[in-house]
Amino acid sequence: MFHALLTKLLNTSRGLLAPSADSCLVCRSPRAGSSGELSLCRRCYAGISWIKPNDIQCNVCGRFEVCPDCPRRKDTWFEFNLSIVRYDDVMKDWLGRFKYRGDEGLQLLFAGMFESLFLRFLAHQAWRKKDISVVTYVPLSKQRLEERGFNQAELFAQALGTAFGIPVVALLDRAQHTGKQSYKTREERIHDLRGVFVPNVEGVKWLSANQPKQAQHVVVVDDVYTTGSTMNECSRVIRASAPHSRVFSLTWAR
Repeated sequence: MFHALLTKLLNTSRGLLAPSADSCLVCRSPRAGSSGELSLCRRCYAGISWIKPNDIQCNVCGRFEVCPDCPRRKDTWFEFNLSIVRYDDVMKDWLGRFKYRGDEGLQLLFAGMFESLFLRFLAHQAWRKKDISVVTYVPLSKQRLEERGFNQAELFAQALGTAFGIPVVALLDRAQHTGKQSYKTREERIHDLRGVFVPNVEGVKWLSANQPKQAQHVVVVDDVYTTGSTMNECSRVIRASAPHSRVFSLTWAR
């Protein structure tokens, strides 16, 4: 029932927002002039801290400065991560409004930004959308899902699936509840995430049945990439249960 509700919300969000299509999704002021295709006023659009391809300093995590994490990681289970914005105070506020304060109108904004990120990813690989086997997402614990009422990573994944006609399948379940990772050190993150994620049995069956003997390009979606510990553990579990898979990470912020 939860998944049906998410799909219904995603499919109807544009229609629900249509009466205020001339208003900025962030500040609600009238839009004057062009601000791209994100339904923002010029001021809010100018406040986006984009990560441009030439900004990237680490080809593994997509960091825009010297990376202290990737060289220290013993095993990296995903191919690379791409993010579209820097997680500065403005971006943190936008995401917080959506995740914690129930500003549903911002879902349309994040969906548009993820579509742009996905197009950048395809161009980076010189791929077409048919080269992607499946889009999946980092799962929440049952406790966190009940607190928030939705999984923002799942909504972002569903937006990509709808926009590009790619299957969205849950490949992971969260077996344990952990505290908020943003408050923990790198070593605490690595330790806390061991055994947290397990394969989603039905999702793995779907992947094996649809592309059993060829390289499966799996895109994992999440909102924020910090040290990469969460994405690396998710990728390890996916690759252990789907040996032919290559895992790529798309996150909104870095």
